[in-house]
Amino acid sequence: MKALLLVALGLALQLTDIRQADAFAACNNNYGLAPKSGSVIPPRAKLVAFADLKSWGAFEYRALLDGKPVKLKLTRSNVAPYHLTTIEVDSDKAGTLEVFQGTETKGKPTATYTVKAGVALPKEITATTRRYTQNIMHSTVKELFDALAIDLGDAPAIQAHIKIRRDDKAAWSEFDVPVHAGVSMDPKSTKVLIGELGCTSNYTVGLLEQGVDLEITAMLPDGKSIPVKLPKRVTLPKPAKQP
Repeated sequence: MKALLLVALGLALQLTDIRQADAFAACNNNYGLAPKSGSVIPPRAKLVAFADLKSWGAFEYRALLDGKPVKLKLTRSNVAPYHLTTIEVDSDKAGTLEVFQGTETKGKPTATYTVKAGVALPKEITATTRRYTQNIMHSTVKELFDALAIDLGDAPAIQAHIKIRRDDKAAWSEFDVPVHAGVSMDPKSTKVLIGELGCTSNYTVGLLEQGVDLEITAMLPDGKSIPVKLPKRVTLPKPAKQP
């Protein structure tokens, strides 16, 4: 009997560990750092890290410029459902910038950039749209991305301002969003997402499917905002039919 109780206790502990691991793993895919690693940026550039988990939004960052520590200025802000960290590089020097999440500068950097004086940044962005879906399976939590993706091409955008309304009889809603740049689920894309975002959302998918008026400006690493060219009326494509 004692042996059976010990086995039962062991199984209970294992199940507890699985639930805790699953809870930790769930809802942790809506995060990133922009612009995309590999981008060319100007001296004194601004970067933006984001997460929808409050604890992840409090991460520290360190950086090396040509292998030497460089000072960063971090500014925190909350733009529902995101926690943003604006990272300003306090240096006029050019070179290779390596950014690390945390307080150490060892191991593989989170992102690497080429800092170049006089780099030509775009004056406007011509964007395209598509439906972006990712259903991330967990045993206890539903983490679904089902959103309008506004692809920004190769532009090194870090943040965007959205103006959106159902039609010309409705009032505009305005909010800021981070740029998803080279995230693991869609590594080649630099985009803005509107809709269902993992375990949270910033707009109703049903309204997007009916069509919306949409205006967007994007912020670049020099802190300037530029227009994003899109049709005034944008509709979220219907989901692809399952085979």
